[in-house]
Amino acid sequence: MAGRTNLTDIIGDYVQERKALGYRSDKAERVLRGVSRMYREMGLLGPVLDKELVIKWTEKRAYESECNRAHRISVIRGLAEYMIRQGYAAYLYPRRSGPLWQSNY
Repeated sequence: MAGRTNLTDIIGDYVQERKALGYRSDKAERVLRGVSRMYREMGLLGPVLDKELVIKWTEKRAYESECNRAHRISVIRGLAEYMIRQGYAAYLYPRRSGPLWQSNY
């Protein structure tokens, strides 16, 4: 499938695959539109999900909960896994970037 020229087209293909598999993707589609917008704003070119974009996208925002951030991370990980399966270059955000639970003892 590697043949798309930009990330926005790849995102569209990924959304179609998710729908074909039966996933309800309203929230994921909104997240992916945000990724596509950031891709364009950063002036990136080509069918690649680079580390700089992924790290910037997954940074905690002042107004959001960890749950919302975790959802954004999950969506961009799914996109990266899809891209890798399709033969594109993609940075795969680590599954866990920190401890799930920290004791005060």
